[in-house]
Amino acid sequence: MKYLKTLEQLLEKKSKIMPFIRIFNTLPKTIDYRIIEWMIENWGDIVKKSPYGFSYYNADKDWEYTEDKSLRLSDHWNFYSRATGNKIHCKIDIPYNNNNNEYWTIARYDKNTDTYSEEISFPYNYSKENRSKVEDIIKTYKQEYSKNFDYSQLNKTLNMLKSYINNDGLFVNVLYYNFGEFVKEDSGKVIRLKTQKLSFQDELGETQIYNFTNFTKSEIFFYDKDENLLHHKKRNEKLN
Repeated sequence: MKYLKTLEQLLEKKSKIMPFIRIFNTLPKTIDYRIIEWMIENWGDIVKKSPYGFSYYNADKDWEYTEDKSLRLSDHWNFYSRATGNKIHCKIDIPYNNNNNEYWTIARYDKNTDTYSEEISFPYNYSKENRSKVEDIIKTYKQEYSKNFDYSQLNKTLNMLKSYINNDGLFVNVLYYNFGEFVKEDSGKVIRLKTQKLSFQDELGETQIYNFTNFTKSEIFFYDKDENLLHHKKRNEKLN
C-alpha cells in the first residue's frame, strides 16, 4: 500500500480539506494516523458519520441502501441489527470478531455480492506518538484550508443575497434530493441565510429550515420579488 509520506504531499489534496475538518473532532483517538492519510488520498469529497456510532461513509447510507463502490470506515462488521432483522449488516470479506476486535478497517462495497472488500486495516493505536501525528495532520489541514479558501466570493454572494432579505425580500425555490432521488420541492420567502443554513416561510406560512446536510443536498434558486434569478446553488455544492 502506498501512503502519503509528508504533510507537503497531504496539502496537495487541499481541495478535499473541508469534509475532513467537519469530522476530525469525532474521530476516535485509537485511529492510526495512516488511516487518516489513506482517507485524504483516496476517500473523496464526502465524509459522513453514522448517528449510531463510530462508522464513516463517503456516500449516502441507511439500513436498506448502500451505494455501490462506496467506502466505510469502522471497527465493527458482520453484525445483526434490529433494523435489518436476521440479515447480517455490513458483511466483509475478511474474518471479523466484533467481540474481540481492535482494528479499524476501510472497505469498499460491492452491490453484486452485497459484501465489503478490505482496502486497509490497522490495529487500535494508543500511542502518544500516533496521537501527535494525527493532531499535526489536523492542525496543518485546518491552517491550510483557512489560508487557501477564497472567502471573498463566498462573502460577496452571501452579502448580496442578504441585502435582498433586508430590503424588498429574497425568495427561494428548493429542490431537495436524498440518495440522488428527488424528494420534494419547497418555495417561499427567506427569513435567514448563512453559508450552510437556510430558513424561509413557505406558501402555507410555515417556517422551513434546511440545515447543513439538507442544505448541501438541495438545489436552490434565489430570486428577487420580481422573480429575477439572483443565484443558483447546485446540488452537493456550498453557497459560493
